[in-house]
Amino acid sequence: MAPRKEYNDGTRVQALALLSQGLKLAYISSQTGLDKSTISRIGKKAKERGYDHKKDPVIYKRYVEDAPR
Repeated sequence: MAPRKEYNDGTRVQALALLSQGLKLAYISSQTGLDKSTISRIGKKAKERGYDHKKDPVIYKRYVEDAPR
């Protein structure tokens, strides 16, 4: 199994912001360098952690940071 690639929080925030605007995964991928599956995972985890852009558009670090290992 290949080692997991690490991305910084800023890139994750950018991807989540673009995703929240309803932009296509292919466009977000071209802008951030993230794989489409990674972008989807970022969005899913952010929602699990309480992110709802319709209630509060602010993206807090806790929504995108790596979970402790």
